[in-house]
Amino acid sequence: MKKRWGFFPYRSLRYKAAQAYLDRKATQGWELKGIHLGYLACFERTKTPQHFVDLVPWGSPTREASDDYLALCGDAGWEYIQSLRGMLLFRAAEGAHPVPLQSDQEIEWDQFWEVNRPRLRNTVVLLLALALMATVLLISPPSAWKVSDYLMNNGSLALLLFWGLSLVLAILDSRNSKRYLARCREMGRVEAPGRLGILLDHGEALQRLIVLPLLALILIGGLLSPAVELRSSPFEAESSATVEACGAYPVVRGYDLGFPDTERGYSRYLTQKRSLLANCYDYSELLPQTESAGTIILTTERYDCAGEALAQWLLNQRRRETAGGAFLWGELDWQEAPRLGFEESYTCQEGSYLLVRQGKVVALVGCSGTDLTTAEHLTIVRERLGL
Repeated sequence: MKKRWGFFPYRSLRYKAAQAYLDRKATQGWELKGIHLGYLACFERTKTPQHFVDLVPWGSPTREASDDYLALCGDAGWEYIQSLRGMLLFRAAEGAHPVPLQSDQEIEWDQFWEVNRPRLRNTVVLLLALALMATVLLISPPSAWKVSDYLMNNGSLALLLFWGLSLVLAILDSRNSKRYLARCREMGRVEAPGRLGILLDHGEALQRLIVLPLLALILIGGLLSPAVELRSSPFEAESSATVEACGAYPVVRGYDLGFPDTERGYSRYLTQKRSLLANCYDYSELLPQTESAGTIILTTERYDCAGEALAQWLLNQRRRETAGGAFLWGELDWQEAPRLGFEESYTCQEGSYLLVRQGKVVALVGCSGTDLTTAEHLTIVRERLGL
């Protein structure tokens, strides 16, 4: 028997659109056999197909129709298919030509309102929750969280994409639903929904069918991507972060800056973070304490971004975060330094810290007690970081 598949994204708020969709299929000779995975409708060829869509009362404890109601429908010639998102789907029994069960528009409206009123309330609650989250993030000091860290994590990017789509759909759906219900109330009956409402149902379904699996693939891809993590410490028996090993990556080491005894007493940490938008090397090094300079802390952050606009945003974001205290060694009071030869550049603490951008690459380099703005040190920074 020949089959055909269709897309069935409709919700109870727009069940009239679901009825219209099934009616169109019926005029083409297709009868609904069932909905799979919540959205994929399976049709088969029959001679006289006919469908009916009703609503499940919100108060139903099982979200299913009662046996008495189904028996009544069966006596009227309607064969029950399944319940879905607050709707009951029926097809005409073989050889039967039943009439729609719902003939009283006032009763239909009361039932429609009973089913969808809680859904509208839930949408408002979702919008308020999203607004509260956004407010908390906006008023939080930069030291409380680092936006730049989310750029390096595919899972965070996936979550951001999901919540962004959810917010847009929730706002549009809330406004459209209110207008639709107001129109129905004005007419005193359940009207056919507009095109935008139907598109919103399609958008929500596509978000679940396509976006969520895509986000899962992004998460898996991030977990499987090769990453670098090297460690070296006087307290560790085995050290992977040797001077030679770290030299294979675009970071600035104490060895590059000419510090003596590069192997003795050093602590190093190198990690690579990568996402769809950026590739980051984060390097830190603790040099032995000296009488003149004390303990020297060396750090490198190098971001290779997917585009120049993203790199510009990231540089400004890291500047705000480090100035606000989101940095291991205190607040950094950046001053613009346009004469260093980079497209964008900032320095602080008498040149001990550099924050620069060259094309799609952003770099933050710091070495306490060392002026990195000298010609010799700038040459080393450019060579080591590929700027």
